[in-house]
Amino acid sequence: MSAWKVGDMLLWADPALLVVNKPAGLPTLLDGYQLEASCLLNLLSAEFPTVMVVHRLDKGTSGILVLARTPQAHQQLSLQFERRLVAKRYQALMSGEPDWEHWEVCAPLRKDGDRRRRTVVDTQRGKTSHTELNVLAHYRGFALVEASPHTGRTH
Repeated sequence: MSAWKVGDMLLWADPALLVVNKPAGLPTLLDGYQLEASCLLNLLSAEFPTVMVVHRLDKGTSGILVLARTPQAHQQLSLQFERRLVAKRYQALMSGEPDWEHWEVCAPLRKDGDRRRRTVVDTQRGKTSHTELNVLAHYRGFALVEASPHTGRTH
């Protein structure tokens, strides 16, 4: 039996959409290497007849996900993400104290293709990426940073 409960994650449900707060440790989709593991899509599908993933969060990342319950909603949401009409923001606690308050990172990224699904900087074959970083708070030895990706690259 899974420790994850849909009721604990569900923020909004209507005939077209589901909005959930995905916990860290739960993958959005099945991992091709761990087919027996739980994933958010399977948990939601057990309670809602039709659920379609529009965007994902990494297994180790918690946060808000919007899922479609109809093909029309999926198409409209996918277009909004494709056209970059959706603002994405991530917060992370980083080790160390940066000497910057705002930093823009532009680097050519490509998926490494290994089992760990890493992303690497590749000046020859990478695709342009752009992310803005802002320090939200300073702590002794740490900083709370907000990352706002402007391109749809896995970082």
